[in-house]
Amino acid sequence: MKKLMLCAVALMLVLSVTTAFAASGSAKITVWAPATLNGAKLDPGKYVMTWSGEGEQVNVTLKGEKGEVTGTARATEGQKAKRTAILTGANGVLQQIMLEGKTTVFTFAQ
Repeated sequence: MKKLMLCAVALMLVLSVTTAFAASGSAKITVWAPATLNGAKLDPGKYVMTWSGEGEQVNVTLKGEKGEVTGTARATEGQKAKRTAILTGANGVLQQIMLEGKTTVFTFAQ
């Protein structure tokens, strides 16, 4: 019984640490076409994307050679992305970012 309780506590600790790490991170992305986020222009180029938060309130920053843009996204779980994808609407407004090898989908409010 003690052994079972110890295993359960250890599992809960591992899961809580994993969740904490999933709440923030960074990745390198390339924007291939002009886009906008929160009215700010994103020129084509390389960016470092950082994020923090969970659920409906994830703060996302895209920092490139010419400055940085920040927005709020909703983070949901999807299938593991085979490659990084940046989706924009017909007007060039950034809608979603999916990162290669990750299951988190970042969806930006319009």
